[in-house]
Amino acid sequence: MFVSMEKIKPVIRKLAWKDVRADVALVNPDFARIVDELNPGMDYIIYRISYPFGARIFDEGLLHAPNETGDVVSIDHGSLPNDFVQQLSYRDIPLGMVLTKSLENHVEYRDKVIPLSVFSAGDFFGVWETLDPPNSFFPKTSWNITSGARSLFMLSKISEELGNKRLRDKYNVSTLRAKKYKDHWSIFRDVANSPAFAADWNSEVLFFSDKWFDKISSKDKAWSNIRGFFHDYAWKVSVFWRHQITWDLVWQRFVDILKNYNIKVNYNQLETLKQFVAIGTGALPLFVPSDDLNEVGPIKELKLTFMEDYGLKYVPTIMRPIHFSMHRSMFGYYSIYEPTLIESVPKSREILNVMEVARELKDLVFLFREKVLDGTLKVESTPVYELMKNVEFDFFHSDPDLSGKLKLSHLMAKDDSGFMVMPDGYGNREFCDSAKFVKGCVRLKAKKPAILN
Repeated sequence: MFVSMEKIKPVIRKLAWKDVRADVALVNPDFARIVDELNPGMDYIIYRISYPFGARIFDEGLLHAPNETGDVVSIDHGSLPNDFVQQLSYRDIPLGMVLTKSLENHVEYRDKVIPLSVFSAGDFFGVWETLDPPNSFFPKTSWNITSGARSLFMLSKISEELGNKRLRDKYNVSTLRAKKYKDHWSIFRDVANSPAFAADWNSEVLFFSDKWFDKISSKDKAWSNIRGFFHDYAWKVSVFWRHQITWDLVWQRFVDILKNYNIKVNYNQLETLKQFVAIGTGALPLFVPSDDLNEVGPIKELKLTFMEDYGLKYVPTIMRPIHFSMHRSMFGYYSIYEPTLIESVPKSREILNVMEVARELKDLVFLFREKVLDGTLKVESTPVYELMKNVEFDFFHSDPDLSGKLKLSHLMAKDDSGFMVMPDGYGNREFCDSAKFVKGCVRLKAKKPAILN
């Protein structure tokens, strides 16, 4: 059903505020209003760049952009315009804003891809860099940002050789068999950027040149409102991380409670509980089934590709990273079998029995909830109290659990119709309840919309 089409070549456009103002106002009207008050002239350059799906915008802290031939290269490659390089070298991570679609900030760590944040249209990045001194504590090399979501994966396996051969033949790509979830994205990227792939997906980013940076970081009174806007923005997005020392004390208090109950402290489980708090409060992403709106990539067309060309037998569920919200009705998922946890120390043991680990984690979560809600941990009036009060944690496994603590994975698809979205005209397929991701899976669900303060 797909027809060949020529891809739109990614480009750098050198513009002024008046050229982007209308589009910015659609995604961030507050910022547009403040800049309108300044009315910056033509010499306040803004670069508008389109990036194809999967392009690396930052790779280990190094900015990438398309050159004249459309190849996305690093800023030190030598083929990018000199003025572009000079005007965006004021920081390793220059101030930028997502104009269309979305980006993902992630790290690749110990053979895993760990999502750190998802930037949607109207979001900024490089704000901390802009406000920090040049010798800040922030390690720039940890930054990897891609166009679209990097941690996308197909819920079911896509490692069959015959199916991959069909993809290679039709899309003229050198895709390898993806044996791990982290490898699915490479196939998605290669197929999506093939001329034989029908969708032409691009995200657009604005980069603000050095003259903007000079004014924002100066004491010019005329720019105080925009400086205040970015201080407020940085304060808001850093709220979880600014209180980590205090929360270390809370966690130590919880460890003391475990010891008083003669419960052996498993620090790997404790780190996973901390991860639940981070994802439940929205500080880190978890996963949901992708809809077909194509905000994080050409999802709809990729589903068709794996139905038609690869020959997928299950529902083509593609999982995407997202920030959980307690203030709207939604499900969110975290896999014990496929964790996205950054370990500060190596695991003391491998997860040999996922079902046992899931049971232990459920007990740990419920004890933590009890001690949060009864006031023992003294965290009232915090988002963590709200999380424990208003969000349900359900634990699943693909095999029956005789203890009754874990639900069967196939029930996830009965509760969440997002798992079962099929391309038009393809009828019904089975949910892949044998997938590794759901073999020991935790589901977060807001009990009811929380009241915003």
